[in-house]
Amino acid sequence: MDTFPDLGSLTDQELKELIKQLTDEEMEISYRRRILHGKIDILRA
Repeated sequence: MDTFPDLGSLTDQELKELIKQLTDEEMEISYRRRILHGKIDILRA
């Protein structure tokens, strides 16, 4: 896992790219979580 960059040293463009990257990662994790919860619900049924 990468270490978190020093936010004060990043340019505005780099900050925007970091926000987009982390937002995309959050959406992917959320999607995977919903899939897993669906599978758990199926197994419990």
